[in-house]
Amino acid sequence: SEFELPTLRILDSRTSGGAQQRGGRSAKGLNFMSDLDYVRGIHSFRTGVDINASWVSTDEDSNYLGTYTFESIDTYVAGTPRSYTRRIGDPNISYDNVLSAVYVQDDIRVRKNLTISAGVRYEAQTQVSDYNNFAPRLGVNWAPFKSGRTTIRASAGIFYDWLSMGTYEQTLRGDGFRQQELNIINPSFPDPGSEGVIPTTNQYRMGGDNALVHTRRLSAGVQQTVTPRIRVGATYAWTHVLGLLRGENLNAPVDGVRPDDRFANVIRAIDDAESKNHTLSTNMSISLATPSPAMQQALWNWRRGSIFSSYTLATQRSNSDGAFSVPFTGSPEGEWGPANNDTRHRLNASFNTQALKNMNMSLSFNYNTASPYTIRTGFDDNADLIFNDRPAGVTRNTARGDAMWNTSANLSYSIPFGKRPAAAPPGGGGGGGATVIHSGEMVMRIAGPAGAGGSGAARYRINLSVGVQNLTNRVNHTGWNGNMASTFFGQSTSVGSPRKINLGVSFSF
Repeated sequence: SEFELPTLRILDSRTSGGAQQRGGRSAKGLNFMSDLDYVRGIHSFRTGVDINASWVSTDEDSNYLGTYTFESIDTYVAGTPRSYTRRIGDPNISYDNVLSAVYVQDDIRVRKNLTISAGVRYEAQTQVSDYNNFAPRLGVNWAPFKSGRTTIRASAGIFYDWLSMGTYEQTLRGDGFRQQELNIINPSFPDPGSEGVIPTTNQYRMGGDNALVHTRRLSAGVQQTVTPRIRVGATYAWTHVLGLLRGENLNAPVDGVRPDDRFANVIRAIDDAESKNHTLSTNMSISLATPSPAMQQALWNWRRGSIFSSYTLATQRSNSDGAFSVPFTGSPEGEWGPANNDTRHRLNASFNTQALKNMNMSLSFNYNTASPYTIRTGFDDNADLIFNDRPAGVTRNTARGDAMWNTSANLSYSIPFGKRPAAAPPGGGGGGGATVIHSGEMVMRIAGPAGAGGSGAARYRINLSVGVQNLTNRVNHTGWNGNMASTFFGQSTSVGSPRKINLGVSFSF
Protein backbone atom coordinates (compact mmCIF):
# COMPACT_ATOMS: atom_id res chain seq x y z
CA SER A 1 0.00 0.00 0.00
CA GLU A 2 1.11 3.57 -0.65
CA PHE A 3 0.10 4.70 2.87
CA GLU A 4 0.55 2.57 5.99
CA LEU A 5 -2.40 3.92 8.01
CA PRO A 6 -5.49 2.48 9.69
CA THR A 7 -8.65 2.41 7.59
CA LEU A 8 -11.45 4.86 8.44
CA ARG A 9 -14.88 3.66 7.29
CA ILE A 10 -17.91 5.94 7.58
CA LEU A 11 -21.06 3.95 6.90
CA ASP A 12 -22.97 4.97 3.76
CA SER A 13 -20.47 7.77 3.16
CA ARG A 14 -16.81 7.08 2.42
CA THR A 15 -13.70 5.10 3.23
CA SER A 16 -10.28 6.69 3.72
CA GLY A 17 -6.91 6.04 5.36
CA GLY A 18 -4.63 3.18 4.33
CA ALA A 19 -5.51 0.25 2.10
CA GLN A 20 -3.54 -2.17 4.34
CA GLN A 21 -2.29 -4.66 1.80
CA ARG A 22 1.13 -6.29 2.22
CA GLY A 23 3.00 -9.50 1.61
CA GLY A 24 3.21 -11.36 -1.64
CA ARG A 25 2.96 -14.63 -3.44
CA SER A 26 5.52 -17.07 -4.78
CA ALA A 27 4.53 -19.80 -7.19
CA LYS A 28 6.36 -22.50 -9.11
CA GLY A 29 4.71 -24.43 -11.88
CA LEU A 30 5.35 -27.41 -14.12
CA ASN A 31 3.30 -28.13 -17.22
CA PHE A 32 3.53 -31.12 -19.52
CA MET A 33 1.36 -31.49 -22.62
CA SER A 34 1.49 -33.94 -25.49
CA ASP A 35 -0.82 -34.76 -28.41
CA LEU A 36 -0.61 -37.62 -30.90
CA ASP A 37 -2.52 -37.72 -34.21
CA TYR A 38 -3.04 -40.79 -36.36
CA VAL A 39 -5.06 -40.96 -39.59
CA ARG A 40 -6.20 -44.21 -41.13
CA GLY A 41 -8.94 -44.44 -43.74
CA ILE A 42 -12.02 -42.54 -42.65
CA HIS A 43 -10.72 -42.24 -39.06
CA SER A 44 -8.71 -39.36 -37.61
CA PHE A 45 -7.57 -40.42 -34.16
CA ARG A 46 -6.17 -38.06 -31.57
CA THR A 47 -5.05 -38.67 -28.00
CA GLY A 48 -3.32 -36.45 -25.52
CA VAL A 49 -2.31 -35.79 -21.94
CA ASP A 50 -2.08 -32.58 -19.87
CA ILE A 51 -0.43 -32.38 -16.43
CA ASN A 52 -0.19 -29.08 -14.58
CA ALA A 53 1.47 -28.94 -11.15
CA SER A 54 1.92 -25.85 -8.97
CA TRP A 55 3.50 -25.06 -5.61
CA VAL A 56 2.34 -21.85 -3.93
CA SER A 57 3.54 -19.94 -0.88
CA THR A 58 1.93 -16.69 0.21
CA ASP A 59 1.99 -14.27 3.15
CA GLU A 60 -0.57 -11.80 1.78
CA ASP A 61 -2.09 -9.86 4.65
CA SER A 62 -4.78 -7.22 5.14
CA ASN A 63 -6.27 -5.09 7.96
CA TYR A 64 -3.09 -5.52 9.99
CA LEU A 65 -3.24 -1.88 11.24
CA GLY A 66 -6.93 -1.95 12.05
CA THR A 67 -10.19 -0.45 10.79
CA TYR A 68 -12.32 2.16 12.58
CA THR A 69 -16.04 2.13 11.76
CA PHE A 70 -18.11 5.28 12.29
CA GLU A 71 -21.89 5.26 12.14
CA SER A 72 -22.14 8.73 10.55
CA ILE A 73 -20.26 11.86 9.54
CA ASP A 74 -21.19 13.44 12.90
CA THR A 75 -19.56 10.63 14.90
CA TYR A 76 -16.47 10.91 12.68
CA VAL A 77 -16.19 14.65 13.38
CA ALA A 78 -16.68 13.95 17.08
CA GLY A 79 -14.01 11.23 17.00
CA THR A 80 -16.29 8.54 18.44
CA PRO A 81 -16.07 5.37 16.33
CA ARG A 82 -18.44 2.49 16.96
CA SER A 83 -15.82 -0.23 16.65
CA TYR A 84 -12.22 -1.06 15.88
CA THR A 85 -11.18 -4.35 14.28
CA ARG A 86 -7.73 -5.67 13.41
CA ARG A 87 -6.51 -8.97 11.99
CA ILE A 88 -3.79 -10.66 13.99
CA GLY A 89 -1.93 -13.92 13.52
CA ASP A 90 0.24 -15.64 10.95
CA PRO A 91 -0.68 -15.03 7.27
CA ASN A 92 1.81 -17.56 5.88
CA ILE A 93 0.29 -20.48 4.00
CA SER A 94 1.61 -22.90 1.40
CA TYR A 95 0.12 -25.71 -0.65
CA ASP A 96 0.54 -27.73 -3.83
CA ASN A 97 -1.96 -28.60 -6.52
CA VAL A 98 -1.85 -31.05 -9.43
CA LEU A 99 -4.29 -31.00 -12.34
CA SER A 100 -4.23 -33.87 -14.82
CA ALA A 101 -6.22 -34.86 -17.88
CA VAL A 102 -6.05 -37.47 -20.64
CA TYR A 103 -8.30 -37.81 -23.67
CA VAL A 104 -8.92 -39.82 -26.82
CA GLN A 105 -11.16 -38.96 -29.76
CA ASP A 106 -11.97 -40.09 -33.29
CA ASP A 107 -13.31 -37.96 -36.15
CA ILE A 108 -15.07 -40.39 -38.48
CA ARG A 109 -15.73 -39.10 -41.98
CA VAL A 110 -18.72 -41.28 -42.83
CA ARG A 111 -19.32 -39.46 -46.11
CA LYS A 112 -17.96 -36.36 -47.76
CA ASN A 113 -20.72 -34.29 -46.16
CA LEU A 114 -21.01 -36.11 -42.81
CA THR A 115 -18.53 -36.32 -39.96
CA ILE A 116 -19.12 -37.89 -36.56
CA SER A 117 -16.77 -37.07 -33.68
CA ALA A 118 -16.67 -39.23 -30.56
CA GLY A 119 -14.35 -39.11 -27.60
CA VAL A 120 -13.86 -39.24 -23.86
CA ARG A 121 -11.77 -37.14 -21.47
CA TYR A 122 -10.71 -37.99 -17.92
CA GLU A 123 -9.67 -35.36 -15.34
CA ALA A 124 -8.42 -35.46 -11.75
CA GLN A 125 -7.24 -32.92 -9.16
CA THR A 126 -5.32 -33.54 -5.95
CA GLN A 127 -7.50 -31.24 -3.79
CA VAL A 128 -10.68 -33.14 -4.76
CA SER A 129 -11.29 -36.59 -3.28
CA ASP A 130 -13.68 -37.90 -5.97
CA TYR A 131 -11.86 -39.33 -9.01
CA ASN A 132 -14.86 -40.54 -11.02
CA ASN A 133 -14.45 -37.83 -13.65
CA PHE A 134 -15.00 -39.43 -17.06
CA ALA A 135 -16.43 -37.03 -19.64
CA PRO A 136 -17.77 -38.56 -22.88
CA ARG A 137 -18.58 -36.29 -25.87
CA LEU A 138 -20.29 -36.82 -29.21
CA GLY A 139 -20.64 -34.41 -32.14
CA VAL A 140 -22.14 -34.48 -35.64
CA ASN A 141 -21.35 -32.17 -38.56
CA TRP A 142 -23.64 -32.60 -41.60
CA ALA A 143 -24.02 -30.68 -44.87
CA PRO A 144 -27.27 -32.20 -46.20
CA PHE A 145 -27.42 -30.51 -49.62
CA LYS A 146 -25.18 -30.71 -52.67
CA SER A 147 -24.61 -26.96 -52.66
CA GLY A 148 -22.78 -27.25 -49.33
CA ARG A 149 -24.29 -23.95 -48.20
CA THR A 150 -26.12 -25.46 -45.25
CA THR A 151 -24.30 -26.99 -42.29
CA ILE A 152 -26.05 -28.63 -39.35
CA ARG A 153 -24.16 -29.31 -36.15
CA ALA A 154 -25.21 -31.11 -32.98
CA SER A 155 -23.29 -32.16 -29.91
CA ALA A 156 -23.68 -33.68 -26.44
CA GLY A 157 -21.15 -34.06 -23.71
CA ILE A 158 -20.01 -33.75 -20.12
CA PHE A 159 -17.40 -31.16 -19.12
CA TYR A 160 -15.55 -30.75 -15.80
CA ASP A 161 -14.22 -27.62 -14.09
CA TRP A 162 -11.28 -27.47 -11.69
CA LEU A 163 -11.73 -26.48 -8.05
CA SER A 164 -10.73 -22.82 -7.62
CA MET A 165 -7.59 -22.41 -5.56
CA GLY A 166 -9.02 -19.15 -4.19
CA THR A 167 -11.70 -21.23 -2.49
CA TYR A 168 -9.13 -23.70 -1.19
CA GLU A 169 -6.90 -20.89 0.09
CA GLN A 170 -9.76 -19.47 2.13
CA THR A 171 -10.07 -22.76 4.02
CA LEU A 172 -6.36 -22.59 4.88
CA ARG A 173 -6.32 -18.93 5.82
CA GLY A 174 -9.67 -19.02 7.62
CA ASP A 175 -9.24 -22.19 9.65
CA GLY A 176 -10.11 -20.32 12.88
CA PHE A 177 -6.63 -20.69 14.37
CA ARG A 178 -4.12 -19.23 11.90
CA GLN A 179 -5.54 -15.69 11.98
CA GLN A 180 -8.13 -13.99 14.19
CA GLU A 181 -9.89 -10.64 14.48
CA LEU A 182 -9.34 -8.26 17.41
CA ASN A 183 -12.55 -6.35 18.17
CA ILE A 184 -12.85 -3.26 20.39
CA ILE A 185 -16.30 -1.73 20.92
CA ASN A 186 -16.48 2.08 21.34
CA PRO A 187 -12.67 2.48 21.18
CA SER A 188 -10.73 5.65 21.82
CA PHE A 189 -9.57 7.52 18.69
CA PRO A 190 -7.04 7.85 17.13
CA ASP A 191 -5.37 5.39 19.58
CA PRO A 192 -7.70 2.44 20.24
CA GLY A 193 -5.75 1.29 23.27
CA SER A 194 -5.01 -2.32 24.06
CA GLU A 195 -8.20 -3.23 25.91
CA GLY A 196 -10.03 -5.48 23.50
CA VAL A 197 -11.31 -8.95 23.07
CA ILE A 198 -10.59 -11.57 20.47
CA PRO A 199 -14.07 -12.95 19.90
CA THR A 200 -14.85 -16.30 18.42
CA THR A 201 -14.04 -16.22 14.74
CA ASN A 202 -15.48 -17.90 11.66
CA GLN A 203 -14.01 -21.15 10.39
CA TYR A 204 -14.11 -22.25 6.75
CA ARG A 205 -13.91 -25.87 5.62
CA MET A 206 -14.10 -27.93 2.48
CA GLY A 207 -16.62 -30.76 2.33
CA GLY A 208 -14.86 -34.06 2.78
CA ASP A 209 -16.25 -35.73 -0.35
CA ASN A 210 -16.53 -32.87 -2.83
CA ALA A 211 -16.37 -33.69 -6.52
CA LEU A 212 -15.41 -31.55 -9.50
CA VAL A 213 -18.14 -29.31 -10.86
CA HIS A 214 -19.44 -30.87 -14.07
CA THR A 215 -21.68 -29.62 -16.86
CA ARG A 216 -24.04 -31.64 -19.01
CA ARG A 217 -24.49 -29.90 -22.35
CA LEU A 218 -26.68 -30.45 -25.41
CA SER A 219 -26.52 -28.16 -28.42
CA ALA A 220 -27.78 -27.95 -31.99
CA GLY A 221 -27.22 -25.33 -34.64
CA VAL A 222 -27.40 -24.45 -38.29
CA GLN A 223 -25.15 -22.24 -40.44
CA GLN A 224 -26.47 -21.04 -43.80
CA THR A 225 -24.62 -19.32 -46.63
CA VAL A 226 -27.38 -17.23 -48.22
CA THR A 227 -25.09 -15.73 -50.86
CA PRO A 228 -21.29 -15.69 -51.14
CA ARG A 229 -21.44 -12.44 -49.15
CA ILE A 230 -24.15 -13.20 -46.57
CA ARG A 231 -24.05 -15.87 -43.87
CA VAL A 232 -26.50 -16.48 -41.02
CA GLY A 233 -26.52 -18.95 -38.18
CA ALA A 234 -28.30 -20.00 -35.00
CA THR A 235 -27.36 -22.28 -32.11
CA TYR A 236 -29.38 -23.50 -29.14
CA ALA A 237 -27.65 -24.88 -26.07
CA TRP A 238 -28.98 -26.44 -22.87
CA THR A 239 -26.62 -26.82 -19.93
CA HIS A 240 -27.12 -28.32 -16.50
CA VAL A 241 -24.28 -27.61 -14.07
CA LEU A 242 -24.02 -30.01 -11.11
CA GLY A 243 -21.76 -29.94 -8.08
CA LEU A 244 -21.71 -26.17 -7.56
CA LEU A 245 -20.43 -25.21 -4.12
CA ARG A 246 -22.58 -23.47 -1.50
CA GLY A 247 -22.09 -22.83 2.19
CA GLU A 248 -23.48 -24.88 5.07
CA ASN A 249 -23.35 -23.37 8.57
CA LEU A 250 -22.37 -26.15 10.97
CA ASN A 251 -22.41 -23.84 14.01
CA ALA A 252 -25.63 -21.84 13.66
CA PRO A 253 -26.96 -20.69 17.06
CA VAL A 254 -29.67 -22.79 18.71
CA ASP A 255 -31.73 -20.71 21.15
CA GLY A 256 -28.92 -18.14 21.00
CA VAL A 257 -26.14 -20.63 21.84
CA ARG A 258 -23.48 -21.95 19.46
CA PRO A 259 -23.00 -25.74 19.49
CA ASP A 260 -19.20 -25.22 19.42
CA ASP A 261 -18.31 -22.18 21.56
CA ARG A 262 -14.76 -22.04 20.14
CA PHE A 263 -16.03 -20.52 16.88
CA ALA A 264 -18.68 -18.23 15.48
CA ASN A 265 -19.95 -19.60 12.18
CA VAL A 266 -18.35 -22.78 10.84
CA ILE A 267 -18.98 -22.65 7.10
CA ARG A 268 -18.44 -25.83 5.11
CA ALA A 269 -18.43 -25.72 1.30
CA ILE A 270 -20.54 -28.58 -0.02
CA ASP A 271 -21.35 -29.45 -3.61
CA ASP A 272 -25.13 -29.95 -3.77
CA ALA A 273 -26.00 -26.72 -5.65
CA GLU A 274 -26.63 -26.45 -9.37
CA SER A 275 -27.65 -24.21 -12.27
CA LYS A 276 -29.76 -24.65 -15.40
CA ASN A 277 -29.24 -22.56 -18.52
CA HIS A 278 -30.94 -22.14 -21.89
CA THR A 279 -29.20 -20.09 -24.59
CA LEU A 280 -30.24 -19.22 -28.15
CA SER A 281 -27.51 -17.45 -30.13
CA THR A 282 -27.96 -16.02 -33.62
CA ASN A 283 -25.47 -14.30 -35.90
CA MET A 284 -25.24 -12.70 -39.33
CA SER A 285 -22.23 -11.55 -41.33
CA ILE A 286 -22.28 -9.48 -44.51
CA SER A 287 -19.36 -8.73 -46.81
CA LEU A 288 -19.97 -5.62 -48.89
CA ALA A 289 -18.22 -7.26 -51.84
CA THR A 290 -16.70 -10.60 -52.75
CA PRO A 291 -12.94 -10.28 -52.15
CA SER A 292 -10.70 -10.34 -55.21
CA PRO A 293 -6.98 -9.63 -55.82
CA ALA A 294 -7.83 -6.48 -57.77
CA MET A 295 -10.02 -5.17 -54.97
CA GLN A 296 -7.33 -5.81 -52.37
CA GLN A 297 -4.70 -3.93 -54.37
CA ALA A 298 -6.83 -0.84 -55.09
CA LEU A 299 -5.85 2.28 -53.12
CA TRP A 300 -9.53 3.08 -52.40
CA ASN A 301 -12.65 0.93 -52.55
CA TRP A 302 -15.60 1.66 -50.26
CA ARG A 303 -16.96 -1.89 -50.67
CA ARG A 304 -13.96 -3.34 -48.91
CA GLY A 305 -15.70 -3.92 -45.59
CA SER A 306 -18.03 -6.13 -43.59
CA ILE A 307 -20.88 -6.03 -41.08
CA PHE A 308 -21.36 -8.50 -38.25
CA SER A 309 -24.20 -8.79 -35.74
CA SER A 310 -25.25 -11.25 -33.07
CA TYR A 311 -28.15 -11.61 -30.68
CA THR A 312 -28.40 -13.91 -27.68
CA LEU A 313 -31.51 -14.80 -25.70
CA ALA A 314 -30.68 -16.60 -22.48
CA THR A 315 -32.08 -17.62 -19.13
CA GLN A 316 -29.81 -18.78 -16.31
CA ARG A 317 -31.09 -20.01 -12.97
CA SER A 318 -29.12 -21.24 -9.97
CA ASN A 319 -29.43 -21.83 -6.23
CA SER A 320 -26.03 -20.69 -4.95
CA ASP A 321 -24.16 -17.40 -4.65
CA GLY A 322 -20.76 -18.96 -3.95
CA ALA A 323 -18.76 -21.58 -2.13
CA PHE A 324 -19.21 -20.04 1.35
CA SER A 325 -22.55 -18.32 0.81
CA VAL A 326 -25.08 -19.79 3.28
CA PRO A 327 -28.64 -20.12 1.95
CA PHE A 328 -31.08 -17.86 3.80
CA THR A 329 -33.74 -20.57 3.64
CA GLY A 330 -31.34 -23.20 4.98
CA SER A 331 -31.29 -25.37 1.86
CA PRO A 332 -30.57 -24.87 -1.86
CA GLU A 333 -34.13 -25.90 -2.78
CA GLY A 334 -35.43 -22.60 -1.44
CA GLU A 335 -32.76 -20.51 -3.18
CA TRP A 336 -33.68 -21.01 -6.83
CA GLY A 337 -33.67 -17.76 -8.78
CA PRO A 338 -31.88 -15.96 -11.61
CA ALA A 339 -28.13 -16.53 -11.56
CA ASN A 340 -25.91 -13.54 -10.76
CA ASN A 341 -24.88 -13.30 -14.43
CA ASP A 342 -28.40 -13.83 -15.83
CA THR A 343 -28.56 -11.35 -18.71
CA ARG A 344 -31.62 -12.11 -20.82
CA HIS A 345 -30.78 -10.17 -23.97
CA ARG A 346 -27.40 -9.39 -25.53
CA LEU A 347 -26.98 -7.54 -28.81
CA ASN A 348 -23.67 -6.89 -30.57
CA ALA A 349 -23.07 -5.20 -33.90
CA SER A 350 -19.88 -4.11 -35.62
CA PHE A 351 -18.86 -2.49 -38.88
CA ASN A 352 -15.37 -2.98 -40.29
CA THR A 353 -13.90 -1.24 -43.31
CA GLN A 354 -10.60 -1.27 -45.18
CA ALA A 355 -11.80 1.28 -47.75
CA LEU A 356 -8.37 2.93 -47.74
CA LYS A 357 -5.54 0.52 -48.42
CA ASN A 358 -3.46 -0.30 -45.33
CA MET A 359 -6.11 1.25 -43.06
CA ASN A 360 -8.52 -0.68 -40.86
CA MET A 361 -11.42 1.01 -39.08
CA SER A 362 -14.11 -0.60 -36.92
CA LEU A 363 -17.12 0.65 -34.98
CA SER A 364 -18.93 -1.64 -32.54
CA PHE A 365 -22.07 -1.44 -30.41
CA ASN A 366 -22.91 -3.63 -27.41
CA TYR A 367 -26.16 -3.81 -25.47
CA ASN A 368 -27.04 -5.94 -22.43
CA THR A 369 -30.22 -5.97 -20.42
CA ALA A 370 -29.94 -5.56 -16.66
CA SER A 371 -28.34 -8.10 -14.34
CA PRO A 372 -30.22 -9.14 -11.17
CA TYR A 373 -29.52 -8.44 -7.52
CA THR A 374 -31.08 -9.64 -4.25
CA ILE A 375 -33.21 -7.57 -1.90
CA ARG A 376 -32.28 -8.04 1.77
CA THR A 377 -33.71 -6.58 4.97
CA GLY A 378 -30.32 -5.48 6.29
CA PHE A 379 -31.01 -7.16 9.64
CA ASP A 380 -29.92 -10.42 11.28
CA ASP A 381 -33.14 -11.76 12.76
CA ASN A 382 -31.77 -15.26 13.44
CA ALA A 383 -28.63 -13.84 15.16
CA ASP A 384 -26.18 -15.95 13.16
CA LEU A 385 -24.10 -12.86 12.22
CA ILE A 386 -24.83 -13.50 8.53
CA PHE A 387 -26.80 -10.58 7.11
CA ASN A 388 -28.58 -12.49 4.35
CA ASP A 389 -32.16 -12.11 5.61
CA ARG A 390 -34.76 -11.42 2.91
CA PRO A 391 -38.30 -10.05 3.22
CA ALA A 392 -41.03 -12.67 3.49
CA GLY A 393 -41.83 -14.23 0.13
CA VAL A 394 -38.86 -12.63 -1.68
CA THR A 395 -36.47 -15.03 -3.43
CA ARG A 396 -32.92 -14.55 -4.73
CA ASN A 397 -32.13 -11.96 -7.41
CA THR A 398 -35.66 -10.64 -7.93
CA ALA A 399 -34.58 -7.02 -8.55
CA ARG A 400 -32.76 -5.68 -11.60
CA GLY A 401 -30.83 -2.51 -12.32
CA ASP A 402 -30.54 -0.68 -15.63
CA ALA A 403 -29.59 -1.95 -19.06
CA MET A 404 -26.02 -1.28 -20.20
CA TRP A 405 -24.74 -0.25 -23.60
CA ASN A 406 -21.69 1.38 -25.12
CA THR A 407 -19.90 1.93 -28.40
CA SER A 408 -16.24 1.49 -29.23
CA ALA A 409 -14.09 2.52 -32.18
CA ASN A 410 -10.69 1.43 -33.45
CA LEU A 411 -8.52 2.84 -36.23
CA SER A 412 -5.18 1.53 -37.41
CA TYR A 413 -2.95 2.48 -40.33
CA SER A 414 0.03 0.56 -41.63
CA ILE A 415 2.98 2.19 -43.40
CA PRO A 416 5.05 -0.39 -45.32
CA PHE A 417 8.47 0.49 -46.71
CA GLY A 418 11.63 -1.15 -47.93
CA LYS A 419 11.94 -4.15 -50.24
CA ARG A 420 12.33 -7.64 -48.90
CA PRO A 421 15.38 -9.29 -50.54
CA ALA A 422 14.48 -12.18 -52.81
CA ALA A 423 16.59 -15.21 -53.63
CA ALA A 424 17.70 -15.59 -57.23
CA PRO A 425 15.93 -18.37 -59.18
CA PRO A 426 17.71 -21.65 -59.79
CA GLY A 427 20.29 -21.31 -62.51
CA GLY A 428 21.41 -17.84 -61.47
CA GLY A 429 20.32 -14.55 -62.86
CA GLY A 430 17.37 -12.90 -61.33
CA GLY A 431 17.02 -9.78 -63.32
CA GLY A 432 14.84 -10.53 -66.32
CA GLY A 433 11.18 -10.10 -66.70
CA ALA A 434 10.41 -7.01 -64.61
CA THR A 435 9.54 -3.63 -66.07
CA VAL A 436 10.00 -0.41 -64.10
CA ILE A 437 7.87 2.63 -64.92
CA HIS A 438 8.99 6.03 -63.61
CA SER A 439 6.40 8.76 -63.04
CA GLY A 440 7.90 11.75 -61.30
CA GLU A 441 9.13 10.40 -57.99
CA MET A 442 6.77 7.42 -58.04
CA VAL A 443 8.29 4.11 -59.02
CA MET A 444 6.02 1.21 -60.00
CA ARG A 445 7.38 -2.27 -60.52
CA ILE A 446 5.44 -4.67 -62.69
CA ALA A 447 6.34 -8.26 -61.86
CA GLY A 448 7.72 -10.40 -64.62
CA PRO A 449 7.33 -14.14 -65.19
CA ALA A 450 7.37 -16.64 -62.37
CA GLY A 451 10.91 -17.23 -61.22
CA ALA A 452 12.04 -13.66 -61.81
CA GLY A 453 13.94 -11.98 -58.97
CA GLY A 454 12.50 -9.35 -56.64
CA SER A 455 9.60 -9.37 -54.19
CA GLY A 456 6.69 -6.97 -53.75
CA ALA A 457 6.45 -7.57 -49.99
CA ALA A 458 7.62 -4.72 -47.78
CA ARG A 459 10.51 -5.48 -45.49
CA TYR A 460 9.51 -3.01 -42.74
CA ARG A 461 6.17 -1.83 -41.44
CA ILE A 462 5.09 0.89 -39.01
CA ASN A 463 1.63 0.47 -37.50
CA LEU A 464 -0.23 3.40 -35.93
CA SER A 465 -3.40 2.76 -33.95
CA VAL A 466 -6.00 4.53 -31.83
CA GLY A 467 -8.77 2.80 -29.89
CA VAL A 468 -11.62 4.37 -27.96
CA GLN A 469 -13.61 2.35 -25.45
CA ASN A 470 -17.03 3.72 -24.48
CA LEU A 471 -16.90 6.29 -27.26
CA THR A 472 -19.85 8.38 -25.96
CA ASN A 473 -18.73 8.10 -22.32
CA ARG A 474 -22.02 6.42 -21.49
CA VAL A 475 -22.68 6.10 -17.73
CA ASN A 476 -23.49 2.43 -17.12
CA HIS A 477 -24.68 1.92 -13.56
CA THR A 478 -23.47 -1.13 -11.61
CA GLY A 479 -23.23 -2.25 -7.98
CA TRP A 480 -26.92 -1.97 -7.17
CA ASN A 481 -27.68 -1.79 -3.43
CA GLY A 482 -30.30 -4.31 -2.28
CA ASN A 483 -30.01 -3.50 1.46
CA MET A 484 -33.39 -2.14 2.60
CA ALA A 485 -31.80 -0.63 5.73
CA SER A 486 -29.39 1.49 3.66
CA THR A 487 -30.07 5.05 2.57
CA PHE A 488 -28.84 3.93 -0.86
CA PHE A 489 -31.35 1.08 -1.22
CA GLY A 490 -32.29 0.47 -4.85
CA GLN A 491 -29.53 2.77 -6.11
CA SER A 492 -26.35 2.18 -8.07
CA THR A 493 -23.14 2.52 -6.08
CA SER A 494 -20.65 2.37 -8.96
CA VAL A 495 -20.38 2.70 -12.72
CA GLY A 496 -18.81 0.71 -15.52
CA SER A 497 -15.70 1.68 -17.44
CA PRO A 498 -15.57 5.35 -18.52
CA ARG A 499 -14.27 6.47 -21.88
CA LYS A 500 -10.70 5.33 -22.46
CA ILE A 501 -8.43 6.25 -25.37
CA ASN A 502 -5.48 4.04 -26.29
CA LEU A 503 -2.75 5.22 -28.69
CA GLY A 504 -0.23 2.76 -30.08
CA VAL A 505 2.68 2.50 -32.47
CA SER A 506 4.61 -0.61 -33.45
CA PHE A 507 7.48 -1.42 -35.77
CA SER A 508 7.81 -4.83 -37.44
CA PHE A 509 10.56 -6.26 -39.62
